Amino acid sequence: MRLGRRSARGFTLIELLVVIAIIAVLIALLLPAVQQAREAARRSQCKNNLKQFGLAMHTYHDTFSTFPMGHDCFTDKLPSGTTWTRRLSFFQGLLPYIDQAPLYNQINFSYTSYYCTGGFTAQLMASVPPAACPSDPNGGRKGAVPAIRGLHSSYLPIQGSDLIPVAVPYKSNGMFYTASSTRLRDLIDGSTNTAMMSEILVGPDDPSTINRPGQVWESYDGNTTITTLYPPNTTITDIIPTGCVTSPRAPCTTSGTQTRLSARSMHVGGAHVCLADGSVRFASDNINTLTWNYLGQINDGTVIGDW
Repeated sequence: MRLGRRSARGFTLIELLVVIAIIAVLIALLLPAVQQAREAARRSQCKNNLKQFGLAMHTYHDTFSTFPMGHDCFTDKLPSGTTWTRRLSFFQGLLPYIDQAPLYNQINFSYTSYYCTGGFTAQLMASVPPAACPSDPNGGRKGAVPAIRGLHSSYLPIQGSDLIPVAVPYKSNGMFYTASSTRLRDLIDGSTNTAMMSEILVGPDDPSTINRPGQVWESYDGNTTITTLYPPNTTITDIIPTGCVTSPRAPCTTSGTQTRLSARSMHVGGAHVCLADGSVRFASDNINTLTWNYLGQINDGTVIGDW
């Protein structure tokens, strides 16, 4: 008896196209979910970074009975014959409390170490992991010209709800300002009702200009403090005295008279904020403007409800 041979049958063109279409639909459904999961992880890491800074602030306070100064840009306390200013920020003092004691020990805190002419490249270019928000593509940027740019932080202290006058020592209505020495007992509104730190967006590096927002190694008239004058991710343009690179989510311009740096982030819908009690919350872009103003102040006497 002769057995017939069954011929092998492959996919038809239509079947192949259907399979490809199904795979494409599955990829289209899965990719957003993967991206959301990644952003959730980045957002969690960002919150943890800010929490580390909050704990560092309180450890500093336990050690010195005051929070670190907002920034130091004096022109009236220079050694005789000098023309530059000392430009420290909150960041240097916090280094031992964010696991960066070796870096802190390299710093000479004399006036001559922080003139604009610099000369401390190793410190400027050091990486400090908690300083970078993982959702910010420029977070932790160290700059192309270390002597004048250096490390930029995604997290800055809050000065209050006002503007900063350029080249004039001032006292803000918040926790951090020129040579500030705010103590817990100064927070009359209560530590749970006072914003201590928040996020900014670090701009891209641009060899043609100095991009100052977040430049913690050379604080310059307010480029290392945030105002709560406008809500997070406001469309109102930031103002920096000398040099910034504008972007759609962080518009900015330069001005020689005042500084205004608002809280910003790449997270959808708002930005993280660390309160003076060390807790971290997410502030919506749609937060009431007056509520945001009052959160930045330490003695406004206003009862802040849910936000």
